[in-house]
Amino acid sequence: REVFDLAIIGEFIAINQITMVRMPKFKNSVDKKQLACTLDEIDLILADTKGQLRNFLGLSFFTGARSGELLALKWEDIDFETETISINKTIASGLINSPKTQSSLRDIEMLEQAKVYLKLQRLETGLNDSYVFLNAKGLYNGSNTYYYKQFQKVLERNGITAKPLHCTRHTFASMMLNNGIDTMWVSHTLGHESVNVTLNVYAHFMPKKEKMSIGFLEKRYKNGTNII
Repeated sequence: REVFDLAIIGEFIAINQITMVRMPKFKNSVDKKQLACTLDEIDLILADTKGQLRNFLGLSFFTGARSGELLALKWEDIDFETETISINKTIASGLINSPKTQSSLRDIEMLEQAKVYLKLQRLETGLNDSYVFLNAKGLYNGSNTYYYKQFQKVLERNGITAKPLHCTRHTFASMMLNNGIDTMWVSHTLGHESVNVTLNVYAHFMPKKEKMSIGFLEKRYKNGTNII
């Protein structure tokens, strides 16, 4: 039976933790409302970018798709005739995989704003007839690191509070729910397993409704003559 020196193991872990490079984390205490961009901020961001970066961010804001899902898109997944985008795979750690849940496999409506950036991207990589977004070597992007770093630079240049790249998804949900778009449609577009997931995550984006007036009950019980 082997006996391990706990002191040596502890030292090994400490050294590896020091040398490991991680992206900055956003604390759980941050108000999720602050992670969504305003329409004015979206305009600033897209006006300050160009090429594949602008098209990637434009699609992120106007589809609500995850970064890995967008990077895994191939042109065969884009149907301009039916105006749909088929999300059927994702990229993580350099590998192309099926989405982690069945609900993540979905065809979503191509909004007019998203169509604009897809058509612009078609001019960038459409002749390759492969992945929608390609790196400098003409290959698919194995991670969203490049887009994350560029996004942070754009935010800083425009005086916008630092946000994770995932905020584009929060922004999409915020825009839709704040403007009364059907929750089931939003849930499907985001690839959630159920409407309950959408409500649990994004309920704070939904406008508060005025107090409902249940007329027939008020009329029946206003004089206190009927017992429930």
